[in-house]
Amino acid sequence: MKSIFDRFKMRFSQDKSQIDNRNIKKYPIVLIFVLRLFFSNRVRASLYQNIILVMSNSSLSIYGTLVALKEKYTYYRSINNSILSMILSDWIRRIEYEGMTFDEVIKHYIPPNEHMMIKANFDNPINALDYASQLTRKFALLTKKIAIGMIMPIIATLILIAVIIGCSLKVIPMLLASLPADNISGNIADFIALNSYITSHAWHIVLIAIVLAIMIPILIKRWTFHVRYRFFDKLWGFAEYKRIQATSVLISLASLLSSGKSFNMAFMLMETNCSDYLKPYISRMRKMMSEDGVSAGRALASVNLFNNNTSLLLDIYTDAGAIEEGLLALSDRVLETEINAIVAKMKMLGFVILALSMSYIGFFYFSVATLSDSMR
Repeated sequence: MKSIFDRFKMRFSQDKSQIDNRNIKKYPIVLIFVLRLFFSNRVRASLYQNIILVMSNSSLSIYGTLVALKEKYTYYRSINNSILSMILSDWIRRIEYEGMTFDEVIKHYIPPNEHMMIKANFDNPINALDYASQLTRKFALLTKKIAIGMIMPIIATLILIAVIIGCSLKVIPMLLASLPADNISGNIADFIALNSYITSHAWHIVLIAIVLAIMIPILIKRWTFHVRYRFFDKLWGFAEYKRIQATSVLISLASLLSSGKSFNMAFMLMETNCSDYLKPYISRMRKMMSEDGVSAGRALASVNLFNNNTSLLLDIYTDAGAIEEGLLALSDRVLETEINAIVAKMKMLGFVILALSMSYIGFFYFSVATLSDSMR
């Protein structure tokens, strides 16, 4: 009787497991995309640190840690915790029911360079997540500074738009209502014509701005034709993207070397996981090292990815036989330097747009002053 009960219990457990498996649905791609948007650098770094703290001070495995964190994120509700709870639920499902490893389940949620760090060092999960956390914090700083640098151009653009709208809706109608048609000539007529042209083509301007806002980032990230590397990388926007990508190479390479990887292994991992833009540079470095016998430092300095000062220092470190130590020191310094350079250009762009606003207002006052003089 007991054996029959045991068999029935086992059969029931198997059926229940199959039912649970069928009922647990995969997240749609759109939901994963949305969750990834909220899974920012800061949130990821916080999660990595929590996983490290739990695993370092308990006997829980990586799977057990994810389950424990998911339960607590669900219990201690906040916006970030709710997002993390949903993300961890998907990771747990993939590990439990699809047999994936941790480095496989996180692939769709994190940038390629972070995934590379975790996958390359996952024989020791704590170290892998620690390296990824350091990498994430550095890129979080870069993103934060760029976002702060964009404040000035955005404010200046809003001021320009507000001035144009104000003139269109208030100032020009008042002028037209108070002035005889014969007096509307010269500068004031030119100003009204300019404003009329801008307002009548407002939707075209907005449409062009939206198309450019969508297409330029895509072109900057995806366009890898030879003409881009030769000419367009000197233009604003393209040049800044090159700076950011060059900095990411130094940071990723320094992190991989810190984790004990050789230059050859580091370059191989980076080539597999890097952006489309960086792939030709990394491939050229690997080719120089394997076919031409060039040292890693010389290859880095020779591919025209870094600015002259960085290439110069890489050459010196190579000559001194201290390329690994130099890279570790250089990655932090270059990050700070490039951030300052990008922010400075953002501020300059803001001042240019602000100058356009002031020129527009100045043109209006000059036109009104000229009109007043002619009426005396």
